[in-house]
Amino acid sequence: MINLAALRAASGKDANSRSVFPHFTSNTDLHTLAPWLDGVGTVLAAVTDDIDGEARGASPDIGADQFVPAAGTTTPLAGTYTIGSGGTYPSFSAAAADLTLKGVSGAVTLNVLTSATAYFEQVTFLEVPGASSTNTITIQSQSGNAADVQSVLCRQRG
Repeated sequence: MINLAALRAASGKDANSRSVFPHFTSNTDLHTLAPWLDGVGTVLAAVTDDIDGEARGASPDIGADQFVPAAGTTTPLAGTYTIGSGGTYPSFSAAAADLTLKGVSGAVTLNVLTSATAYFEQVTFLEVPGASSTNTITIQSQSGNAADVQSVLCRQRG
């Protein structure tokens, strides 16, 4: 698998690079929302302001835009959450987006609420910041019986 660690090992470069989803505002507005890029840039004497003319300061952000992440995006997830009507997340897509934006700081369990409603979504889970062999992400039926949840198929890309 090609990833940042493999690139570093093969090239001996990119020691200061990060591999995170940039969470651009839109396809045409490339301002980022990713808290993982906040304050982790390198100060360059030749670059004193960002693309919008805002000062870079002593802890610049990675990329062309200096930004302050939204307060609700800076705390990584850990613990148990639910997916489904009335749950923490109304859909798999919402859970995947939150995981990718916030990352994890401990093991995360996503319990899929069982109901008469089937889940019909096609979701790609991108690499989740902080996920590891100990900071795992588990998706399971809340009841413990996989047959209680219809049409669940997950594919991880990364």
